[in-house]
Formats: sequence, C-alpha cells, structure tokens
Amino acid sequence: MTKRLKVTLRFGFLNAIVLPAIVVCFTWSIFNPSSWADDSKDRGQADVSKGDSSKSPELDYRQPIDLALSDDQRMLVVANQKTGDLVVWDIAAKSIVQRLKLASGLNDLQPVALGRLIAVSQEESKLFLLEWKNDRLALLQSCATSTAPIRAEWIPSQSMVRIACLWSRRIDTFQLSESNADEPRSLMQKVSAWDLSFAPRITVTVPERAITIVSDAFGSSLSIIDNATGRTRVSHPFLGHAICGVQSASNNELALAYASVNDYAETSENDIHWGVLLANDLRWISVDRLLSESREEVYRNSLVHPIGIPSNGAAELTSLSLSQEGFYVATVGGTDQVAVGTRDKPNFRYVNVGRFPVSSVVAESSQLAFVANKFEDSVSIVDLRRGKLVDTLWLGSIRPLTAAEKGERLFHDSSLSHDRWLTCASCHVDGHTNGLLTDNLGDRNYGAAKRVISLLGNSNTAPFNWLGLDPSLHSQIVRSVDKTMQSYRKLDKEEVDFIAAFCESLKAPPSVKEARMELDQELIEKGRKVFSRQSCNDCHLPPTYTTPETYNVGIQDEKGAKLFNPPSLRGLSQRGPNYFHDNRADGLKGVLVDHQHKLERPLSDEDRLALIAFLESL
Repeated sequence: MTKRLKVTLRFGFLNAIVLPAIVVCFTWSIFNPSSWADDSKDRGQADVSKGDSSKSPELDYRQPIDLALSDDQRMLVVANQKTGDLVVWDIAAKSIVQRLKLASGLNDLQPVALGRLIAVSQEESKLFLLEWKNDRLALLQSCATSTAPIRAEWIPSQSMVRIACLWSRRIDTFQLSESNADEPRSLMQKVSAWDLSFAPRITVTVPERAITIVSDAFGSSLSIIDNATGRTRVSHPFLGHAICGVQSASNNELALAYASVNDYAETSENDIHWGVLLANDLRWISVDRLLSESREEVYRNSLVHPIGIPSNGAAELTSLSLSQEGFYVATVGGTDQVAVGTRDKPNFRYVNVGRFPVSSVVAESSQLAFVANKFEDSVSIVDLRRGKLVDTLWLGSIRPLTAAEKGERLFHDSSLSHDRWLTCASCHVDGHTNGLLTDNLGDRNYGAAKRVISLLGNSNTAPFNWLGLDPSLHSQIVRSVDKTMQSYRKLDKEEVDFIAAFCESLKAPPSVKEARMELDQELIEKGRKVFSRQSCNDCHLPPTYTTPETYNVGIQDEKGAKLFNPPSLRGLSQRGPNYFHDNRADGLKGVLVDHQHKLERPLSDEDRLALIAFLESL
C-alpha cells in the first residue's frame, strides 16, 4: 500500500466521519460517566489492599492473561502468566475452587470439544490438554510445540488446534482424538508445522475455503495460508499494526482490532490530538475481498469504528471478543477500559475496568463479559446490554512490585501521552518494533521519519536512537515521553528509573533459525570469519554487536544527516524483512548486495550466504 493511499484513507475518514462526530462524541463522553478514566491511580505502586487473602495465603503477582468458561458457563478459568497457574472460579458462589499449577509464561486458553480445555505456555513452549471433572480441571496431556507458542485456535469441524508460535514464526497444527483411557498421551498429535516470513499472533481458519488467515504479531502483515499445502496464497500489507484481535463475524466478514500509525504525521501535539499520528480501530473486512483483491480494493465497503476521540483517546487495544447477540468487547489496555458496542451502530460505551485489561470472554446465557486485568490480579464483570461494570473478582493480594514490574505498568500507561492516545507499547509492541516509520524528534527535527527500534536486548547499547543523540536510556525515556508522546507532565526520577529497569529486563529474542532448531554451525562459523575479515566488528563489536560511536555509512536521511549509530545486531532476524533507518533495504540480501553496506567490493556468493547465516544466528 502506498503512503499516499494511507494518507488518503486516514484524512478522508477524518473529514467524512470523525470531525462531524466530535461534538456528539465529546458531549457523550461528558454525560456518560462510564467513559471517564480513573486517573487517580498511583500508576507505579503495587496495590496490596485489595483481594481476598484468605483464598490466597501468600502475596503474589499473578498477571491474569486469558479467560475461558466451562461448557455450562458456571465456572470461569483464569490463566495467570507470571505464576503459571490456572484459577477456577465458581461464578455463582463467587469463590475460587481450584488452583492448578501448569507452567510459567501461560499465555492463552481455548475451550475445545468433549469438555476439554487447551492452555499454552509461551515461556516453556508447551501445549496442555485439560478436562473438566466434577467442576475441577484435570491435566490429560502436555505436548512440546515450536518455540514461543502465543495463541491457540480450535477448529471444531476438523477436531484440530492451530498454535501460532511467535519467535519460530510457525503455525503448529495438532489433531485431537476422543478419550482413550489406555493411551492418554495419544490424545494430541502434531500433524504439521507451517513456516512464515513474520511472527504470527492470531489464526482464523475458514474450513469451507480451505484457508487460514494469519495476523502479524507486531507489524502489518495479514496472510492467507492454503490449508492443504501450508503455503502463503496471498499476503496483504494491512492498514495497521499490532493486530490484537481477529474474529470471524457474520456475513462472511472478519472483525479486526489494531493500531494504525501514519508515517506522514508528526509526533506533535496537534497530530496526536486529532488521532492523525496514531489511531486505534476496529474494522470489518470481507473475506472474499481478502482472497480476490489487493491494495486499496481490499478495504472497499469495509466498516471502521474508531476507538477514541480527540481529547479522549483510547490507547493500546489488547483484544477483541464478539458475542452471539452482536456485541463486541474491545479491551483498551492503556486506558483501563473496555469499549462495548455493536457492528451496525457507530456509538459505543467505554466502561472502566481494572488496570490493563488484556482479554475477555462472553457468557452468552447472561450477556456478561468477563475481563482479565493483567496489572491488577482481578477479573471485571461487565453487563453488555447495560454497558456497565457490575462486579469484580479478586484473585488475591498483590505483593510489592519490583522496579521492572512498576516500569512495565508505566510502559503500558496512556496517561503519559497527550489525550491518552498512545502508550510506549503502541509502537514498541511487546517491547519489540512494529517495523514502521515515525516522524519524531529523536533526531531533533521533523521531516525524516525513522524506523521504530526494538527494545528487546537493547540494554547496554548506549547511545540511543538512530543518530546516537541520547547518551543514556534514561535520557531517551525522558525525551520520548516529553517530545514523542507529548505528555502533560514530567516524569519524576523514580518513574524514569522504573521504565529503564523494565526496558533493561527485556531480553533479545532467539534468532528465527535458532527457534526452529535449524542452525548450520559450520556455515555460521564461516560467516563469523567473513564478519571479522570484512571488519564488520569495527562498528558491530561483540557481545552487544554495536559500538557507542556514529559513522558515515554511505546513506543519509531526508534532512541530510549522515552519521548513524549502529543498531545492535542481536535478534536481527526477528526485525526484518526491511532494514536501515528508513526500511530501504529489502532483507539482508538488500543490505549486502543492493546497498553494498560498508563493503569495498562485492562479496562472493559463498561469503554472502555464510555472512547471512551468521547474522541470522545472532
């Protein structure tokens, strides 16, 4: 999609829909108390005053990440990411009836057939099959998956589960069989693994079309995979990034929740205020158009619901759920709210819930939405028909938080931005990069948009930003909040320390080849020698694979800057497919062949392949 098209779509929508609705929406926000955010929370501090400690004898920090209901909708299951356990809640009795330890890094729950439940551990790369027995969950089987499974999808017509695996850039498919008391370990069998060119987050299988739609976990790819071959049939450069929700809707549509950054806009107060720099949207798109059209034709006749309005933004969408009665529930993590509405009506309600809602599940019998609040160890209950918070379930008391944990809360806090339009994670999705360009004042002027830098494994790599103008991580944080997010207030020193501690805790991801266990050690060692022989380590010095200086690398930005600080090469393969400050290089081949990056003469094919193998191993 061209930049001109992106601007046309954004400003056409702004003029045709947003501006005429501002007065109505703003009036609604004034007279609808549920749309007000509670800014009185002390964002950096642990809350130990809430919760029922009798149900959890020890203080802890659980971080509920996903929810599921039993088939009879009497029991609610909560997956806790940090403590790695499942909590079973009797909804009517309002009491916890079971705590089941599974694995650290739980990330997803998915009900399947025969009263069973799938749980996924991203940290341990495992898939768990559980079964309901007398209102308790029993573990039936665990299976290894590809590296970093993040989301599961149940395909009832084929009794299959698809698993989106983040860092291995794979889609695993498991076949589920009926109960076999003699061979309980054979209930799940891995039947395929599809390799992708990007890190996936969500899959939606359309059996009648023999396709699976896969969304990019960080950037803008939306691909359609042929179920028979596992090959990509078509890939769209989607009008957005950080796609956090993809749901099959009625009328052969997909409903998507995502953020959308405009690289023609500036990180100025004006462009942030009007939702021009970054918007958070729901969109309904025809599956037929995804299959048959390209570029702007994909979006023809699609429907958009913007989440957030000028003066009352709605940063960082985190999930999307649809009910059979036609309600949608979009969790807005950055503002501690959910947006509740229906497809065919442009107005919706904001409902204040707990701190950083990340997922929801709808009880169809009651039209109640249960919402997991990651930073509060609680589950909010929202009445969808009334658009109102009706109750809160507390998982237990929260222990005092570490500096990094307090920083994580601030990293996802929209109160640090103008009108609450964005959080740090709006561009640095999960601390990584969205792979897109933004025009901010990191280089001290507008007019030269630059790629968002990944924060994963970025500690001890000062100075920061593309031109190396910020000498420390702390100064970079202060400038980003002040000049990029246009915050209303200055961070105090302790808050800066917290955010820095969180950023420093973010580890570099494994390389794609490492995650797939496909490293060719002999070829990598040859590439290491080429790396040294070509003096690449003059600028990219191990172990950080960067240096603190700036260098003339033969390119310049639109404002004439020629001196760049080399980015760390750790996790390089997870940052593609485009490279350099403005995404001008198409893959590592583009860096080494098309741009001859810092090479006195072209590399031989043998040296080039070896060097790429080494770089992709970091």
